[in-house]
Amino acid sequence: MLALSAIALLLTIIVYHDLRSRHVPPRLVLAIALVSLFLLFSRNFDGHSLYWTLGIILVGIFLSRKNMLGGGDTKLLAAIMLGVHAQLAALLILSITLLGAVQAIAILLFQRLGKVSRKRGVPYTLPIAACGFAATSLTVLGANA
Repeated sequence: MLALSAIALLLTIIVYHDLRSRHVPPRLVLAIALVSLFLLFSRNFDGHSLYWTLGIILVGIFLSRKNMLGGGDTKLLAAIMLGVHAQLAALLILSITLLGAVQAIAILLFQRLGKVSRKRGVPYTLPIAACGFAATSLTVLGANA
């Protein structure tokens, strides 16, 4: 449970930082990766989470080059995926996509109403953090059941 608390705190700081500056601090992502690795090796390790993580990195590189996803977002998602059970990986990606779409629509509406400034892109750390923490929690709770 201490690992979940650490991830929750780190994700909160990352989201706050990204919303304010549109930058994901690499040191905090590294800290999440280390905690996630601890979670990975503390359960029955089968290697499938590593395949998902590698896939995220490869797709993330492609999307970053097309200016569709930031490099920090890719690193954050890959770091979280290390601690998520492989059976939850597809659900995690889907939930991030859906929550990100809702967030993008909300940003567009608020921009049209003049409530927020027109910053480039969508800060995807919020859906990554929310869904990633949920998937990590389910993984930890499932491993302890």
